Amino acid sequence: MDQLPTIFLPLSVWFQGLGEWLIPPMQAITFLGNEFFYILVMPALYWCLNASLGIEIGIVLLLSGNLNTLLKLTFYSPRPFWISPEIRKLASGTSFGFPSGHAQNAASLWGFAAVKAQKLSLQIFLVGLIFLIGLSRIVLGVHFFHDVLFGWLVGTLLLTAYLRLRAPFLGWFDNYSSGKKVLLILICSLLFLGSGLALSLLQSANPLPAEWLLRMETPADTASLESIFSISAIFFGMGSGIILLPFSSQRLNSGSALHKGIRYTVGLAGVLLLYAGLGALFPDGRTPAALILRYLRYTLIGAWIAWWAPLVFDRLGLLPGLKPQG
Repeated sequence: MDQLPTIFLPLSVWFQGLGEWLIPPMQAITFLGNEFFYILVMPALYWCLNASLGIEIGIVLLLSGNLNTLLKLTFYSPRPFWISPEIRKLASGTSFGFPSGHAQNAASLWGFAAVKAQKLSLQIFLVGLIFLIGLSRIVLGVHFFHDVLFGWLVGTLLLTAYLRLRAPFLGWFDNYSSGKKVLLILICSLLFLGSGLALSLLQSANPLPAEWLLRMETPADTASLESIFSISAIFFGMGSGIILLPFSSQRLNSGSALHKGIRYTVGLAGVLLLYAGLGALFPDGRTPAALILRYLRYTLIGAWIAWWAPLVFDRLGLLPGLKPQG
């Protein structure tokens, strides 16, 4: 593993030498795998288009995100621009490089969408999108070829496991009361979190090379640790919110285009208020207080998306077929 960055560095240099014309489209494509893109698009799917599909895609994305962060903390692998001044950093890349989160999440999320798609043309488009998102990370200098390749592999394996285990898991999970389901989701969230903390502590004994530190945007172990807090918290907030929602999420599929547009506007305003507002109020960093507040902030974001926003939609009369509560 230690030799792979050196082996694939010439390939990264070659891709970046193809010309400046390639940079804008690759930056646009890589945005389709960014956290902010998912914050904008995933709630729209849940609130306005297909609630069941939104829930499943959200679960797959969060499982992939948690697994990817744990793998990054395990391998402690560099990004291309950390080890070579020949590579320009043309996109954001703060955590460790192996495996590529963009490639892994694309393979699992858009792969799931491809499995559910009814049209061959849409399936081909989604597979092409998975390829292009991974390729964009190489062109933009934030991942090596092996980061992307392994990301695709892990994402595909995760998706396969999810599709095979989904039915038996739900058969077991549905036997529990709502309170016990929420407790189980909290336990899973804390297990993800504990695993990340343990890996971070184990790796803290291995100082990063000075060459990497000179070119990093921020210490990568810090970025990875913050990521595991964020994703674990959203997993708990969304999972418990879906369970505690007092009416069927299928009601979110109803309504006119106007109803859906207002729902999305109101819901997104809440997400941005919690994401940016609490982000400005809460301290940043990896102190115990900052990390606990990060977990709280992202739990609230997840709960808003899955639970509180639909309740607000109900109160405002934006869910046809439901009488506003109160």
